[in-house]
Amino acid sequence: MAWEPLAYLRDTPIKKISEFEVIKKYFSNIGGEFHRKNKISLGVGDDCAEVTTKKNLLISCDTSVENVHFYKEINPKFIAYRSCAIALSDINAMGGRPLGYQVSLSTKETNTSFYRDLAKGFKLFSKKYGIGLIGGDITRGQFQLSITIIGEPHKKAIKRSGARNGDCLCISGKLGEGKLARLATKRSCTHKQSTAAYLTPEIKLEYGSMLSKYASSAIDISDGFLQDLQHLSEASEIGFNLDKATIPIARGILFQDAVMCGDDYQILFTIPISKISAAQIEFRRRKMDLHIIGKAIPNKKLLLDNKEINQIKGYTHF
Repeated sequence: MAWEPLAYLRDTPIKKISEFEVIKKYFSNIGGEFHRKNKISLGVGDDCAEVTTKKNLLISCDTSVENVHFYKEINPKFIAYRSCAIALSDINAMGGRPLGYQVSLSTKETNTSFYRDLAKGFKLFSKKYGIGLIGGDITRGQFQLSITIIGEPHKKAIKRSGARNGDCLCISGKLGEGKLARLATKRSCTHKQSTAAYLTPEIKLEYGSMLSKYASSAIDISDGFLQDLQHLSEASEIGFNLDKATIPIARGILFQDAVMCGDDYQILFTIPISKISAAQIEFRRRKMDLHIIGKAIPNKKLLLDNKEINQIKGYTHF
């Protein structure tokens, strides 16, 4: 009885503005125009959101923490957008499409311009990807954003465990662009061409439907190409032989750095040899990148030009 009011006062009010005022003023109807097409029957405003769908749901959660995942000098607009985009990447990698997203915000910020800029980032994200904000939570503490994306598979969910011997290993785009943009952002936190891949990473949603149609397995490579390839290998209980000459690398970064750095929100996936010709034709027709960079092998090892890769590094929190 004694501590309950104190806990409430410490957690909910943010000096002159409250959690409820922030939600109502800045976050109450972001992307609401997309709810009907995405089967959201109830969004922000109740205890829970309500989604009406006959398919299995795909749910992805990703947390971004100040000075761990983003620099504190970055405008909150881009922090909001980036946090949502990297969570969306996981839905895309499983052959899905997004239906809506929720935001859990922790902050000690009391300046209303901070919330206004955050809202701008969420609105930009909603408009670009055609989904709305459907709920969340605000609490007082270290600045961090936890984003939960709800989606559904186009046809079936593509898992990490589906690769088979002989499958073609493919990737959706260049490696290393994320690291180059992160370094540029460290020098200048303004949004420009050199920082865009870090501040506003592009999630290619068209890959979701194509993966659902052709891929046997997939994973997004946000934690580093080799590390995530190893995850794919372990889940499928299969190895891979990479062709170094076919791996697309961004200009201005060494090969060794590009295959181990994180923040590249490309998709690594396998396509059965029986489907690769049809996939190449359709990817080309849709003007989508499809880089065949190796093939699945039965010995559960990772090889580069037939030589075993001995050093595998990537991003890790611990």
